[in-house]
Amino acid sequence: MTKAEVHEILTSPRRTKRQIAVTKAQMEKLRVMMLPGAIRYDKDSVQSSPQDPMLIFAEKLDELMQTAKRLELAYMQQYTAVETLANALDDAHRDVIKLRYLADYGAPQIALELNYSESTVYKLKREAIKLLEG
Repeated sequence: MTKAEVHEILTSPRRTKRQIAVTKAQMEKLRVMMLPGAIRYDKDSVQSSPQDPMLIFAEKLDELMQTAKRLELAYMQQYTAVETLANALDDAHRDVIKLRYLADYGAPQIALELNYSESTVYKLKREAIKLLEG
C-alpha cells in the first residue's frame, strides 16, 4: 500500500464525521425554518401550493436525511477499515493509531492517555504508518 493510500484510509473517518456534522446542522437549520410557517393563524384555511416554502423545506430535509444516512454507513465502513489496519500492528503502534484516527485525539492527549512523551507519540505514529505501507 502506498503512503497516500494509507493516509486516505486513516483520515477518511474524520472527514466523513465532519460531513455528517455539517449535514445534521443543515437539517436542524431547515427544521427551525419550518417552524414559523407550520401554523398560520392569519389564514382561514390551510392552503398548499407549488410555491409553498414548506414543501421545498420538507423536500430538502428529506434529501439531507438520506445524505446523513449514506454518510453514516460510509463512516462505519471507514471506521472498520481503520480498525482492521490498526489491529495488524503491535500494541503501542495500534493504540496510537486508534487514538489518533478513531478517537481524534491530538498528540498531547495521546501522550497523556498512554503515559508517553509527545515525541514518542509522533515517533510511534510515523513508525506505524511506515509499517502499514509495508
